[in-house]
Amino acid sequence: MKLSRILLVFMILFGLQNGMAHALWVETNTAGKKGVSHSVKVYFAEVGESWEAVSGKEWSMVKNFELWLQSPDGKLSQLKTNVQKDYYQADFIPSQNGTYQVIAKNITIGPLNFPNTPAFVPYFYAKSNVQVGNSKATKSEYKIPLNFNIIQHGNQKKIDLKVPEYVSGKVQVTVFTPSNELKTFKDLKNGLLEYAFTEKGNYQIEIQYKDDRPGDGYQFVIHTLTSNLFISN
Repeated sequence: MKLSRILLVFMILFGLQNGMAHALWVETNTAGKKGVSHSVKVYFAEVGESWEAVSGKEWSMVKNFELWLQSPDGKLSQLKTNVQKDYYQADFIPSQNGTYQVIAKNITIGPLNFPNTPAFVPYFYAKSNVQVGNSKATKSEYKIPLNFNIIQHGNQKKIDLKVPEYVSGKVQVTVFTPSNELKTFKDLKNGLLEYAFTEKGNYQIEIQYKDDRPGDGYQFVIHTLTSNLFISN
């Protein structure tokens, strides 16, 4: 099993880093239309860098991901992907107004062992929302062990973290802004992050925590969730 140099360094350090390592990402237009085919791309990259070629060693660890679609009424369906040069592509046709959630995940990698390093397991998640029509209500959210929503707090948009209580105070959030700034927040708990989205444009967000509970053949698990987010106002 081969890992990128950056990802390997990140994992060996055990801690949550000050920048973003390679991760799965979901890219899609955040606005869709009923009855019109909608494209989704899943890629593997470090934030701000070129996407890794699917045929390269960088993809070898995470290529067996699953891609799920949750419709506004809560129904789940798995999307079939087609291999492209540097991403996997899927398409779906929205049939309802509301918020569709697209989730990519890989929790099948298993324990990784390196010299002078305890065995660990990396879990990767990536998400993106697609708004169809004016209704923003969803029946339920796809269940993953770390998540966030963007909510309106006063006159500002902020991140509302949703993580397990056993990692309260141990969560890290990294934000890559439209002006190419990298902002890192550590030792976070559930609830609002004291960061406001003051710029318009594309943001990349990464949430990470380390689960120190050992399992069969490993000492800890590192969970990573990424999301591309467009802020228009």
